[in-house]
Amino acid sequence: MDVRAGRLRATEATPVDANSIFEIGSVTKVFTATLLTDMAEQGLVRVDDPVPRHLPDDVRVPTHGRPITLCDPATQTSGLPRLPQGSSDDRCGSATTRTRASASKTSSTRLRRRC
Repeated sequence: MDVRAGRLRATEATPVDANSIFEIGSVTKVFTATLLTDMAEQGLVRVDDPVPRHLPDDVRVPTHGRPITLCDPATQTSGLPRLPQGSSDDRCGSATTRTRASASKTSSTRLRRRC
């Protein structure tokens, strides 16, 4: 079943399709922290695993004096840019930056104890 509706931008008539990409904003912080906590508790990953261990070999992850661990993005300490290089932020301005503190308190607290 193909469920879709709407337009890519309010100012354009381009319809949404199966290849449309959306920025989901700060909610990813909550999902990241929650899923990492659950996976770590199940023993599937360790919060101190380097991120590249879980990515394809051709993906390059920057380092800032040490490898970025799985815990770093979940606790917003990775030093990664807010958006990937080459993406535009013409809709969000600084709103996403202002919501950095909106991550799940429960997951963040549980992660800090483990990280």
